[in-house]
Parts: sequence; structure tokens; C-alpha cells
Amino acid sequence: MERVHRIDLKLLRYFLAVAEELHFGRAAARLNMSQPPLSIHVKELENQLGTPLFVRHSRSVALTHAGKILMEESRRLLFSANQAFARVEQIGRGEAGRIELGVVGTAMWGKMRPVMRRFLKENPNVEVLFREKMPAMQMALLERRELDAGIWRMAIEPTEGFTSLRLHESAFLVAMPEDHPLACCPAIPLDALRNEYFVTMPSIHTDWAFLQRVCQKAGFTR
Repeated sequence: MERVHRIDLKLLRYFLAVAEELHFGRAAARLNMSQPPLSIHVKELENQLGTPLFVRHSRSVALTHAGKILMEESRRLLFSANQAFARVEQIGRGEAGRIELGVVGTAMWGKMRPVMRRFLKENPNVEVLFREKMPAMQMALLERRELDAGIWRMAIEPTEGFTSLRLHESAFLVAMPEDHPLACCPAIPLDALRNEYFVTMPSIHTDWAFLQRVCQKAGFTR
């Protein structure tokens, strides 16, 4: 059965400094540490591997064959580790990785399109997967951690444990005959329409619940 080595990356960094400097004193100065602990760490690595990595002389050291092999492998391993750590840090900052974003179609109209294009341009290592879902379904997916975020008009409020951020505001428009008494107004207060008859969107529409709520607050009774 192949042996599994559990070696701290710090030991490889200490070894590599000595291997490149071929001098414990210079390697210790490069690592900003004193020489005795460095010698102990290198000896610990040799003990773990079961083979000497250096031939020690009074004023310098030389790499053994095993040491030469480990020097090349250590460079490769430490480079890969640094790349992996940097990648994970990017993901943690939202600069890389994959974001699953719930949306309703109308929420991506207007100002959101250029904002999203700019985000993707500034973060080329981020993949955004859009999932078009109604707000209630988005909320359920968020609770199951199957979405990272959701964008919708505020027909429903987030449940406890979640927070919301207002991205932008948009106005409702009312269409009416050009000879209607209110047609000449640049803006119409909602309560001025309380006695009018409406044709609105179906109740399954994301804005319907919101529109119903604000109309009731404005005194609509039918």
C-alpha cells in the first residue's frame, strides 16, 4: 500500500530556502528567522522522509540526489498551493467562481442590464448562472442554499435570516384615453385612480401582490 505523507508546507518552504541558498545562515535571514530553528525544521523534514536532503559541511551545504529531486518538486508543489490559495481568496471576495442568481424577467429591465454587464466585464473569472424563477420559488431556493442571491420586485419580503438591498426604483405607468381628465397630468397620485376601472396583470404576475397592497393603502375598495 502506498504511503501517505502528511508534511506541513512550511517545512517545504524552509527546505527550499536552504536548497536555493545552500547556506543555513543566508536562508534563515531570507526567512526572517534565526538559524537554529531552521536547522531543526529541516532535520524534522529529513526524519519524516527517512533520507538526508543535504550533505553538511562546516561552512556550506550541498544537496543530495534526494534533495535535488525534492527541490524541483517543492517548487512545483508550492507554486500550485499558492495558486490554489489565491483562487480560493478570489472566490471569497467574489472575484472568481460561480454565482447562481435568481431573477424575474422584469427585474432585469432598465438599469440592471448595464450594471450586470459592467460586473461581468470587471470580473471575468466569475461565471453567473441566471435562473428565472418567481419570487416565492427564489426564496425557497435561497433557504435551501441552491441560489446565492435573488433579484425581484418587492412583491414579497425576504424571510427571517435573509436581508434585502434596494438596487433601484421604477415607476408604474397607467394607460388611459387621451381625453381622460387625468391624461394631461405629468404624474398621477394613486388615490386619484381609486374610482377608476382597471385592467391589470394576472394575479400570478410578480407585481400583482405589490400593486394590490399599495392600492388598498390608497383607499381602493374594489
